[in-house]
Amino acid sequence: MDKITTIKFRRDLLNALSEYIISKNKKLYAIYSKDKEAQKDIDDTIEYYEDSIKQTNDDFEKGRYGRISMWYNGTINDISNDFDFLLSHRQQFLDKYDFDLLDLNKKRREKVEKIVASGKIKTDNQYYLIMEYVDDLCQVAEDKELIDKLNEMIIDYEERVAARMAKRKNK
Repeated sequence: MDKITTIKFRRDLLNALSEYIISKNKKLYAIYSKDKEAQKDIDDTIEYYEDSIKQTNDDFEKGRYGRISMWYNGTINDISNDFDFLLSHRQQFLDKYDFDLLDLNKKRREKVEKIVASGKIKTDNQYYLIMEYVDDLCQVAEDKELIDKLNEMIIDYEERVAARMAKRKNK
C-alpha cells in the first residue's frame, strides 16, 4: 500500500473499532439501566469514541497523519486480539483494501519472531511489543521456554536503558 492508502486503511480501521466499541457500550447501557454510575462511565466511553472518530477524520482531512499512526500503533495489539471485531469487519477490509484483518496477528508474530531471532530488543517499540506478547503468552500459559527467553531479553533491555539514563544523569 502507498502512504495515503495506508493512512486511509488505518483511519478506517480506527473508525470501525470506535463504532464497534460504541455499539458494544450501547448494549451495555440497557444491562446497567439501574446503575447510574455505570451508565455515566458508558456515556463517557461512548463520547470518547465518538470524539475519536471526529478527530481521526479531521486529522485525515487536514493531512495530520502522525496522530492517526500513533493511535493505530497504540491500539493495533488490542485490535489484533479481538477476534469478534476482526471477524465482524473482515469482509469490509478485504473488499476495500484487499487486506485480511486476521493477518494483523500474523504480522505481530512475525515482528516478535524477528526480534527473538536477533536475540536483542533494540527500541522502545520493540520493548512494548515484547512486553505485550509475554503478557498474552502468560495468559494462555504457552511455551515457558519462549517466555523465559523473552523475559531475559526484557531484563537486558531494561538494564541497558537504565545504564544509559544513569550515564546521561552523570553528565
